[in-house]
Amino acid sequence: MILKNCGFSKNRLVLPAPAYDEYADCFDDLFRHGASDFPDSLFRESILLKLFAILADHYSRHASDNAYRQIGYSANPYINRSVDYISKMYRNGIGVSDIADSVGLSRAHLNHLFQKELHISIQDFLMNFRMQRSASLLVSTEKSVKEISILVGYKDQLVFSRAFKRKFGMSPKIYRANTRQESPTDAKMEQNAWAKNFS
Repeated sequence: MILKNCGFSKNRLVLPAPAYDEYADCFDDLFRHGASDFPDSLFRESILLKLFAILADHYSRHASDNAYRQIGYSANPYINRSVDYISKMYRNGIGVSDIADSVGLSRAHLNHLFQKELHISIQDFLMNFRMQRSASLLVSTEKSVKEISILVGYKDQLVFSRAFKRKFGMSPKIYRANTRQESPTDAKMEQNAWAKNFS
């Protein structure tokens, strides 16, 4: 209940943390009061509330940043339900009509909500979601481009490759090669972490 009241939900897949010193004291206090007596229990609860308040304040100060907007931060339940549906069904080749049907709105109205709240069309949001997932798979797996295109909901590899090139400025094969050359271990770890959030 506390998390929900602070504005957190399962659709908020990534929340950038505030500066370390803002929350480090909270963790220090939590570790210092590890006893199981009643006063320590109350103290730990108060520290957790303080930590949630720091995170909620940090989120509210950054919620308007476009980078955070595009991953589904919204107070609008239709947008949150749409993002949830996309994250579960994008592999199945869904389109805007499917998303709109799943939340009980017309395509036009849902698109209007996305434009108003996230400053991106729902079609572009869906495409960006698929492109980020495919980029993750390119780096973290050995699957072929054709397999990846199918896994992210494209029936036609050529259509997928064109969309990928529009998004990243290079073909999927070149993206894979370049990303692995830059820092194979770091890139793979980063993409695996991202992939876990969206799988």
